[in-house]
Amino acid sequence: MSKKGSVTMMVMADGIERVLTLKEVYFAESVKCNLIPYGNLDKKGYSLGYYGAQRVLADRNSGQVAFDEELV
Repeated sequence: MSKKGSVTMMVMADGIERVLTLKEVYFAESVKCNLIPYGNLDKKGYSLGYYGAQRVLADRNSGQVAFDEELV
């Protein structure tokens, strides 16, 4: 079964915990790990930056960081 809707998550951005809502996303119950395709984020105006081990997703127009994550 799959569903389309919105999902709200707690994320870290610039060291601050924030609420992030993704709209028009699909959830597939039978999939172990639901993915967010970068192409979809790009179409919505976001840019993914790589800074060493840090990955940052930010709004291309405002520069506001949606979330960042350090890969181990």
